[in-house]
Amino acid sequence: MLLSYLIRAMNKNVCILFLALFFGAIGALAFPPYNYTILGLVSYGSLFLLIHKSTSLKETALYSFLWGTGFHVSGLWWIAQALLVEGNPYKWAYPLAVLGLPILLSLFYVCFCIFYKKIIFQKKIPLLLSALLFALFFSLFEWMRGVIFTGFPWNLPAYIWSQQIEILQSLSFLGAYGLSALTLLFSIILSTLIIDHSKTSITGAFLILTLFSCFYVWGDNRLQNAPPYTPPEGLMIRIIQPNISQVEKWNPNYYTKHLNTLMSLSISDIPDNGDTKAFLIFPETALNDVMMSTAKAKEVFQKISEAYKAKGKDVFILTGALRTHVLNDTQKEYYNSALLYNSEGYIIDDYNKSHLVPFGEYMPLSNIIDISPIVQFTGFTAGEGVKTIYHKDLPSFGVALCYEIIFPHKLIDQNDRPDILITLTNDAWYGQTPGPYQHYMMARYRAIEEHLPVLRSANTGVSGAFDSYGREIKSLPLDKRGFIDLY
Repeated sequence: MLLSYLIRAMNKNVCILFLALFFGAIGALAFPPYNYTILGLVSYGSLFLLIHKSTSLKETALYSFLWGTGFHVSGLWWIAQALLVEGNPYKWAYPLAVLGLPILLSLFYVCFCIFYKKIIFQKKIPLLLSALLFALFFSLFEWMRGVIFTGFPWNLPAYIWSQQIEILQSLSFLGAYGLSALTLLFSIILSTLIIDHSKTSITGAFLILTLFSCFYVWGDNRLQNAPPYTPPEGLMIRIIQPNISQVEKWNPNYYTKHLNTLMSLSISDIPDNGDTKAFLIFPETALNDVMMSTAKAKEVFQKISEAYKAKGKDVFILTGALRTHVLNDTQKEYYNSALLYNSEGYIIDDYNKSHLVPFGEYMPLSNIIDISPIVQFTGFTAGEGVKTIYHKDLPSFGVALCYEIIFPHKLIDQNDRPDILITLTNDAWYGQTPGPYQHYMMARYRAIEEHLPVLRSANTGVSGAFDSYGREIKSLPLDKRGFIDLY
């Protein structure tokens, strides 16, 4: 009899553990390219129900850990694809990359769930108030996830609405963290109806549904009255997507081929539309020191300039570039930069990436522990921070390089706001995975938050342009070579 009881108890616990993992994993299907918003709401609500029904802090920690691990493995597995690029010596670390970051991120959920449960254990709190507290703590720790250790605010709850542009208009006053908090409240309050059909729970659900209905109606009205996007007068903008594979990208034997690709896309089908200026936008790391120093590069810039002058246009080029700054005989600094060239091929302004990727562009704690002999990597030097770039013949613009676009309200100088925001990236590392689609979608969020048009040039895609209301103007699909003209 005792053995039978233990078997039933064990089977019950295994089932709950599996459900925690499962409901965490389906939450990632709410983000691009899948966009099943309902699964995100179900997933967040399931975590509340699991934790609310847990009978000990040990169970709380285990359920939240499994939910968080399932959520982030399902949502971030594609990061490890960078290790599978041909020639990468660290392919052996693929399982660690798939599991390592999700396990670390799951600790945020463990911490906030234990914190929440301790309060619930100590006091008898009504269910609706419990739901409010849970959503509050969840939101706080999501914000912390985006800030601590330089932050990683990928797949925030707000991103489950990426295809509901009417609701996204609320970003203009809530921001991504504010919309995330209300999204969690929406999901968690609705989930209380599963275990409680009291008048209080029904009223709470009605109020939160009404709030999001108001967001939708207000957002739809805002879009209906929004003027169409109009590019700067007298300026043609061309966003270029060269679609160069990561395997070939840093092979010196292909540098001439890469330059020719950029030139071909730059001068192909130049419109004869009366614009007197042209602004070409190349993706992140389109050039490097070797390419920029060769005679071929100078020839390419000269041919681009001549082609545009033949159409009556003065041309400017913004390109991503890897640069080396020699300090002395033994020391060098490396920068991930955006360079603005004039029609004569001279650099007239620049921006150095300031928010670097941990372990990808710099090694954390390297000033305390020198691990460069082990990983054979010293890292990039961070720039001085956001800046607005001015030139009399161009609209003022801010630049976000790759990873920087994922950080809400940290992309522009709020005391010197630009006319447009330009983001350059290279997502070739991740191939045909959800990563490039999610990265592209974040540009839409930043456009609405900052009320600025956002132009995005990506090496392999997705490249595109959003107006200041987050409406997509034009785009190029993943893994397609081409360009987008705005004029």
